[in-house]
Amino acid sequence: MSEQGEQQKPPSLWLVLALPVSLAVTVLALGFGLLSALAIDDEAGGEATPTETQPSLAAQGAEVFASQGCGGCHTLSAANVTGTVGPNLDLTQLSEAEIAAVVTNGRNQMPSFANSLGEEDVAAVAAYVSESAAAAASP
Repeated sequence: MSEQGEQQKPPSLWLVLALPVSLAVTVLALGFGLLSALAIDDEAGGEATPTETQPSLAAQGAEVFASQGCGGCHTLSAANVTGTVGPNLDLTQLSEAEIAAVVTNGRNQMPSFANSLGEEDVAAVAAYVSESAAAAASP
């Protein structure tokens, strides 16, 4: 037989439908995922809200600041204290790490708190002072 006389078989129905069906399923799945993600963002106000199970570091720092009598020497608006012996902490430009170092090692007339405060308490009071000073500096 010659090649002209041979007829090609038409592709099976499965092959004809497989590409458009798989494409449609993929588009629907991606679209549904995108819509779900947008709906979740709308419900959350556009931002994820962390679940807080313990007080923040700064809140712990406020307790340490009060319990150690820091307000007897320092002014800090957030703590509602107006000590005049040490620097006004509302005006501090020290970083959180620098504040932690001063609390740990002391400076000038300020004693070291290395023996009375653990690392967590030092970090907490440094976070509190740093955040409070930043808030006081903001208009």
